[in-house]
Amino acid sequence: MIRSAGPALIHLLPASALAVCLAGALAMFLASTAHAQNSDLPVISITISQPVVYEGDDAVFTLTRTGDTSQQLTVEVGTYYHQQRSSTFQVHSVTFEASSGTAPLTVTVEHDGKLETLDYLNAEIITGGNTPYRIENTNTGSAGVSVQDRLVTI
Repeated sequence: MIRSAGPALIHLLPASALAVCLAGALAMFLASTAHAQNSDLPVISITISQPVVYEGDDAVFTLTRTGDTSQQLTVEVGTYYHQQRSSTFQVHSVTFEASSGTAPLTVTVEHDGKLETLDYLNAEIITGGNTPYRIENTNTGSAGVSVQDRLVTI
């Protein structure tokens, strides 16, 4: 027979500590469930094949999806410049047709007629919330292209 010299350990924990432990266990369970469901989503990546684009020309990004391609899928992509051009973050909707693994995003580079240094146009796949897709990592979730002014030859 084992005898205890005092109350059981559970009685020594304040109710708030027990609540924190239970909340932590629940959060870990929900996170693992969300991760399992998230891994079933199509994976989207973005690339650009042209290293430089001139003002007034089109930068053509290619979005690729892996996983389930049986349904049409719309992906949100944000674009912005790094230097002296518009600082506006623009959102573009890109649609993958059913059975398609690729979809283009064409962005006409702003031609402002001003002499500027080399700039950079970046495109990032927007994720979070309840988006029906995911990215593998930040390297595959964004792409960029150098923008050269037509008034300067480098």
